[in-house]
Amino acid sequence: MITALLITSVMMMGCNPASTDTTRSETDAEVPQPDLQIARQDRLNKVEQLESESRLEEAVTLLRQQLLSEPGDTEVIFRIANLTASLGDLESAIQFLDSISADDLEAGLPALGQAA
Repeated sequence: MITALLITSVMMMGCNPASTDTTRSETDAEVPQPDLQIARQDRLNKVEQLESESRLEEAVTLLRQQLLSEPGDTEVIFRIANLTASLGDLESAIQFLDSISADDLEAGLPALGQAA
């Protein structure tokens, strides 16, 4: 389910093959990079600013970019679902919420409650 959502997100945002780094090894992808956490937090801060300015489409775009770099980030998935619902696309919002496992310690129960 999450794969289909990611593919849809990439198709909607476009893809820049020139920016793809093909020199990284598989072990690089497995080790969390401190820069990624900083970039993640910066994006989330920007998303909150955009939300407060009612610029929801831009906030969703930033969250989708983050989701591409960390596909299993349930907080980001949950935020995308909420913003998508706010934009009136309830079907997509429910699909995002359904992609979160009920066993997820942070987002599982809230996702179930929101999807109901």
